[in-house]
Amino acid sequence: MKVVAIKEMSAGNDSVGEMWQETKIFNGSDTIINIFKWAGLNKKITITIPENDKEEFNRYSEDAL
Repeated sequence: MKVVAIKEMSAGNDSVGEMWQETKIFNGSDTIINIFKWAGLNKKITITIPENDKEEFNRYSEDAL
């Protein structure tokens, strides 16, 4: 299963400036530390899974209970 990380980027201040998002796909075996190393500590990040991996995630999460 893959993990998608999205970090919010900005080249300006809070009220003015260019803003965009950068996305990277990680393997499910990657650690959260690897995601933070990529994103940086001062970035807002969103972590999700690809749409086509949702069934696999549901099976995995049910097995973990």
